[in-house]
Amino acid sequence: MKGMNPESSGSVLIVDDEEMVRHMLNRILTDNGYHCSMACDAAEARACFKQTCFDMVLSDLQMPGESGLDLIRFVRSEYPDTAVIIVTVVEDLQTAREAIALDLYGYVIKPVDSSQLLISVANALRRRGLELKEKAYHQMLEKKIYDRTLELQETVQKLETARKEKEEAANQLHDQLFFLQILMDAIPAPIFYKDREGVYRGGNLAFKSYSGVPKDRIVGKTVFDIAPSELAKVYHQADMKLIQEGGRQVYEASVKFADGSLHDVVFHKDVYKDTEGHIAGIVGVILDITERKQLEKKLLQAQKLESIGRLAAGIAHEINTPAQYVRDNLRFLEDALGDLKPVLDFVMRLSEEIRKEKPGTEIVDELETLLKTSDMEYLLTEIPQSITQSLEGIYHVNKIVLSMRDFSRPNKDGKTSVNLNKAIESSITISQNEWKPVAVVETDFDATLPQVFCLAGEMNQVFLNLLINAAHAVEEAVYKTDGTKGTISVSTRKKNDSVEIRFSDNGSGIPESIRHRIFDPFFTTKEVGRGIGQGLNVAYRIITELHGGSMDFITEEDKGTTFMIRMPI
Repeated sequence: MKGMNPESSGSVLIVDDEEMVRHMLNRILTDNGYHCSMACDAAEARACFKQTCFDMVLSDLQMPGESGLDLIRFVRSEYPDTAVIIVTVVEDLQTAREAIALDLYGYVIKPVDSSQLLISVANALRRRGLELKEKAYHQMLEKKIYDRTLELQETVQKLETARKEKEEAANQLHDQLFFLQILMDAIPAPIFYKDREGVYRGGNLAFKSYSGVPKDRIVGKTVFDIAPSELAKVYHQADMKLIQEGGRQVYEASVKFADGSLHDVVFHKDVYKDTEGHIAGIVGVILDITERKQLEKKLLQAQKLESIGRLAAGIAHEINTPAQYVRDNLRFLEDALGDLKPVLDFVMRLSEEIRKEKPGTEIVDELETLLKTSDMEYLLTEIPQSITQSLEGIYHVNKIVLSMRDFSRPNKDGKTSVNLNKAIESSITISQNEWKPVAVVETDFDATLPQVFCLAGEMNQVFLNLLINAAHAVEEAVYKTDGTKGTISVSTRKKNDSVEIRFSDNGSGIPESIRHRIFDPFFTTKEVGRGIGQGLNVAYRIITELHGGSMDFITEEDKGTTFMIRMPI
């Protein structure tokens, strides 16, 4: 469809087969500021439209060749923005109806009145202008509607895409949650998670064994629904503290499972957050360490027996030395008794000799001979010493045996009140063969030290490990020098609500590069066969995990090390 040239404002094409009429109309319109072109028939008018577009066409109806109605139909069809006015003498009503049906802008009857013509032309152009504005407005609306429709279509497409993505994400989330639930159910440790109020939101299959509540029925319950009230209160307070402060909680407890069995467990609790980073609740894992605890007890006992086995040769030597001089003294007493026997026999029959009225001088001579023969003065001096030495030897052997018994005895009754000074003395006694060749042990015990509630056998293991460790450190330093013996010092003190025990040595010290690893399991710097890296690790775990104490050290290379133990009273 052809449009008007926006710069051809007020351009008029006059089409009439009468030249005089054409020029008259041209004059009237030109005089009033219109730009006019003329055509004598429809064919010429079509040619004019090929060269330019017009704002208006003034056309006669009856012309030779193509009629004015056909021309008007052409213009209305090809140039709908061009206004058309009929200027004709035709007064036929039917023709007028046909012309008006073509949506004309005016109908002027010849002879033409100039005023009527100008009014018709002005009204027609005004109407055309309004129609063009309306058309432009409608086009603008249509464009906006079209653009808006495109936007809406794009929005709908985006929403549909988002819906599909959301649906796909929801399906993926459902699959992930399903997989996570299967994964949790496959984990043998009880797992649970709660909201900020401590209400369970879910758990795994293993949690049923712990709580007695099926996983699909745990949602909505609290710890007060599955645990004794006093214990539930403790758990709930711990949960609320974790939610308020954040972080993580790890603690051991003895709990009764739903089947009534008592288990040692470790609670691992942590917070989880929502999409905005706010704490939304807690998730927890319960690790059953009952079997591990039993194995640890067996392992500790085995390590104690291993330590005794490792010290067996030295202990045998320590026992053999006093046993040897007890044996030698007993042999001496046996020989001495043989020497004393004639004297004792004479004394026994002395009264009989006197009754025989044997001269006194003869009896005295015989007694003096017997006393000289038996070396009575020597025997009276040595026999008491032999008895004393034998008793000391027996005491020393008895001390070693008792120390070994205290050290190796398993803890059947759990924690008891223990005299730590005495326990350290026992460990010093049975470890003599380790430290005696290279060091002197000095003790500085607090006589007022209170008894400590602890595992006696395990504490003996700690003391023995530290003594042996100190002996090896001193030995290494001694071999670097002239062989002078080193010193191992052990002290005990009461400090506030705890007991402090120090094991110090003037050995080789701990190199800075390995200080952070000395409590690691299986870490050792000793040669193969002399250490497996368990001594300090076992000691550290016994003090910190089993007794809630602390263990640390200070050291300086080539000057020595001090291990400090603190035990709560």
